[in-house]
Amino acid sequence: MPLFVEFRGNIKAWLLSLLLCLFVTVSFTSSVRGDSPYVDVSRKAPLNVLFISSFTKDLPAQGALERGLNRSLGFKQGTHNMVFEFIGVPQARDKGFDDSFVRYLTAKYHSTAFDTVVAWDIEAHAFLKRVPKLFKQADRFYLEASDPSLQSNERALSLKDDHRITLTEALSLTEAKRVYVVGSRQDMGGMTRWQHVKEALAEVASGLHVEYLLDLPLTELQDRLSKLPDHSLIYYTLMFSDGQGRNMTPYQVVQQLAPVANAPIFTHWESLLGSGVVGGTQLSIEQLGYQLGLEILSPAKTSVRNADFAMRQMYDWVQLQRWGLEPPISKPLLINEPQGLWAKYHTYLILIALFIIALVTLAVFLMRALRTRNRALADLDIQRSVLAAQVEERTEELSQSRQELLLLLQASGDGLFGLDKRGTLTFMNTAATQMLGWEKEELLGQSLHKKIHHSHAEGEEYPLRDCRIYATLKDGLVRHIDDESFWRKGNQAFPVEYIVTPVLVDERITGVVVSFRDVTERRKAEQEIVRLATTDSLTGLANRNLYHQRLNDAIEAADASGDSVALLAIDLDNFKPVNDTLGHPAGDKVLKAIAQRLLRLCRSNDLLARVGGDEFSLLVTSIEAAEPLDSLAERLIDAVAEPIRLDGEMVYLGVSVGIARYPGEAKDAEQLIQHADRALYQAKHAGKNTWQVLAE
Repeated sequence: MPLFVEFRGNIKAWLLSLLLCLFVTVSFTSSVRGDSPYVDVSRKAPLNVLFISSFTKDLPAQGALERGLNRSLGFKQGTHNMVFEFIGVPQARDKGFDDSFVRYLTAKYHSTAFDTVVAWDIEAHAFLKRVPKLFKQADRFYLEASDPSLQSNERALSLKDDHRITLTEALSLTEAKRVYVVGSRQDMGGMTRWQHVKEALAEVASGLHVEYLLDLPLTELQDRLSKLPDHSLIYYTLMFSDGQGRNMTPYQVVQQLAPVANAPIFTHWESLLGSGVVGGTQLSIEQLGYQLGLEILSPAKTSVRNADFAMRQMYDWVQLQRWGLEPPISKPLLINEPQGLWAKYHTYLILIALFIIALVTLAVFLMRALRTRNRALADLDIQRSVLAAQVEERTEELSQSRQELLLLLQASGDGLFGLDKRGTLTFMNTAATQMLGWEKEELLGQSLHKKIHHSHAEGEEYPLRDCRIYATLKDGLVRHIDDESFWRKGNQAFPVEYIVTPVLVDERITGVVVSFRDVTERRKAEQEIVRLATTDSLTGLANRNLYHQRLNDAIEAADASGDSVALLAIDLDNFKPVNDTLGHPAGDKVLKAIAQRLLRLCRSNDLLARVGGDEFSLLVTSIEAAEPLDSLAERLIDAVAEPIRLDGEMVYLGVSVGIARYPGEAKDAEQLIQHADRALYQAKHAGKNTWQVLAE
């Protein structure tokens, strides 16, 4: 235990040191990049700003603009909300563009209340001017507006004569005698840019040769620029498609022209650095975006500002070296400049150093932990030996207990088996295998319901969903069942009484144990007791107890169905002389014979009972109220009248029959019996060997 405590403490200290190193590194690299956005803490509610651009979203200038906006507005961090939509110069010229774009914007932002709508460059400016009712509650801001005429809710950042600075520096760097202007006049923006460049060249290059290569196919431009004379420079004013109508980004155009051009390429836009332009004093779109964000946050409602603040000097080191040019300042901003090992990889070197420090710290902690571990291992060996001895002793005790338990299970006279959660057999004792006729190996792993519990004793299917053993597997209740059957091997059913008990582990049902016994002999004894209690021992007919029970049941059924019940009281005539002359054994034989003759005349739902020495009673059920019973009475008399041969002698008997009905003369079972007895009495007095219906 001391080993783990100290080791855990060392790991915590090492992790804290590593996290501290990473925090310092991240803080350092973040400060180097200067990524912290501007946050306007004075404004409580965030602004909703819609930015409509004349260009496409994949322009490098768009990325630079968003970086500047994020520095001042912090929209990527959620300080303010800003969404961008792009017109695209070619699409803006299509007929019906205004209507379709307005429908698109109003549908998409129908639930957004914009505070400011910004339009970037001429196509977006023109569109916003043409739809004054679009988001009319919002302030409008025109970015790079050349000559804005503003309303009360409109502002602008204006660029005027901004090409002069760039051209002046380019001419100074190259000492060029010829200027070739590459660009397009196919849209309003292109026309405006060409006009501004033309005016600037007239002012700063009045004595030089100027040639305009406008709206030419890309392949023709590549050919022309590869054959320029010495002391030339190329001034690029943006192209979004060439003379053949092929759409391209301005950045892609320079990438295609720069490798073949035999003169340096200059442009006014800093965002094209890296494509093959030299650089110089250019418009920084990122700085423009930053200033735009500050203007949006400004409380002033109207403003027109020149964008001179957005001009800065930056150069491509590769292009300076290619054309042998020297910047006019001592320490200019450069891209693609080869750097020393430290300047180029200082962030990674700091990370590596911090990682090495962390590894050394970890190594020290691990060495201390290793020494502690070695000290603890000796103690662990001793503890392991003691524990092994205790485990061995406990295992031996458990094995002995298991053997004793198995002996008890096998010695039990009741059948025992266990099922797992799925209902498959896990164990079975000897008594169970003997009663079921299966070997234990034949049933282990099998679904026991399918083998021994699939049907009721009569053969009717016993579905698994109704099985009470499986019910205990689900609800965990102990059940005592004594009205079901199991099936032996060979498809023979036998009645059982069983108790099913759940097996619980951590209060979860993991199986059941079933204890059962064969109750075949007990059922036979019960049936014999019932037979003796309800049957006449001499004739096998129903006795007086069953007779009274069935009579009451028949009357209740007749009340429910509307049928009638008849009771025939039957008494043998001249039976006493048989007993007196031939003896009681002979009389018993006569009674048995008479009982069988009478029984043959009964229907399956009738009941013939012996209710006295030579007295019988016939219960006739489910008859109609008007159905006559004289025919049945005559057949009874005729059956008894036939002689009985007994030990070589012929015995002749007669019978008197009294008939009563329910409902009718009687109102209940007791009264029905009384009426039948009175009718029998009347038959006796009428001369015997006849039948009578009760006559009041």
